[in-house]
Amino acid sequence: MKQNTAYSLLLKLLPPSLTHQMADSSLSLYSKVIKNKKPPEWSPVKWKDLYFPNPIAPAGGVDKSAKHIKAWWALGAGFIEIGTVTPLPQKKNPGPTIKRNYKKQALWNHLGFPGNGMESVKKKLTKLQNFRPTPIFANIGKNRTTENNKAETDYLKCITCLHPHVDAFVINISSPNTKELGNLSQPQRLKTLLQAIKEKLYSFEKYKPFFIKWSPDMEESEFLQSLNIALECGAEGHIICNTTKQREKDNIFPEYGGVSGAPLAAISKERLALVQKHLGTERKKQLLISVGGILNPEDVFERLNLGADLVQTYSALVFQGPFFLKKVSRN
Repeated sequence: MKQNTAYSLLLKLLPPSLTHQMADSSLSLYSKVIKNKKPPEWSPVKWKDLYFPNPIAPAGGVDKSAKHIKAWWALGAGFIEIGTVTPLPQKKNPGPTIKRNYKKQALWNHLGFPGNGMESVKKKLTKLQNFRPTPIFANIGKNRTTENNKAETDYLKCITCLHPHVDAFVINISSPNTKELGNLSQPQRLKTLLQAIKEKLYSFEKYKPFFIKWSPDMEESEFLQSLNIALECGAEGHIICNTTKQREKDNIFPEYGGVSGAPLAAISKERLALVQKHLGTERKKQLLISVGGILNPEDVFERLNLGADLVQTYSALVFQGPFFLKKVSRN
């Protein structure tokens, strides 16, 4: 795909942290001035009582504090995933947090759930009650100061706060950027967490589904065991997958943090195939969202052809720019 020359030059010349801030500011301004605009309808998806006018959206982590939702709709998103949202506001991890390898179309981040907290997100979502052209998911996690043995408390706080304002919850137990978060996806710990989440969701008058965002780095046997537990506890969707701690031989990124973009593509596709095979006859009941290494429209349609119901991208929005979603809709 041909890239905008000026945008590509800007991306190569400016530090990643600066371009990240510029993109955030530009989208914030665009969200304030844009009139309510519905995204284009193509290859729509109907799942339970949710209708997706098209199957592509920014990945979780793109709009952490629900500041740019109107902009993403205008830019062509068929659904929205905000977050990761935590109960309390928190800053990014100390030290370097964003790097990119333009040549290899690879991204590295060690952000660690920075955001304005659930109450701020709630206020943003409340303003959208009269204009909701797509489903909205809330990706939720724990504050980094919360110990794992108290993690349920943070997830349940977020659910209680945001339940009236979203259509589903994404349980983030896989980010490599929050210390020991991945331990929550281990079978023995996962069941306790998901049972508490299920009970909380059933306590509301209207039940909202929850999905799991999985790590690509779990050993296959442990992953399938955790997948079974998620199904037993009522999970109805799976986001495959989060950033990876694996590194290529010629890696230039730090060993900590997560890598996405092209190096994640093969892993993401392998996990998508594995989940579908394992689900068997249960596949039709589950919502599968593929993310990782999606860099052009061809990648989007490949994932859909491989069996994903919906597709998300982060890297393409960095390397191609925010109009990538519209480019896909014209293919």
